[in-house]
Amino acid sequence: MKIKYEFVTEETVEIEVSEEMYEELKELDRREYNNNHRETRRHSSLDTGLEHSEWLRSYNCICQPKKGPLF
Repeated sequence: MKIKYEFVTEETVEIEVSEEMYEELKELDRREYNNNHRETRRHSSLDTGLEHSEWLRSYNCICQPKKGPLF
């Protein structure tokens, strides 16, 4: 069996491997995919690119600040 590697530099290399090695690499790829999928399912980012916790601020608030001696 042949395995094809594609590098960032757009270089491509093909190597010949045994059937046993090919199956092992396929199994490792499957495990890596499943692990990455499991991790992304359990963790969702709250980062919106906004500073600090600005995402908590309500933009539809109809409340007016209280007028007092500090305002």
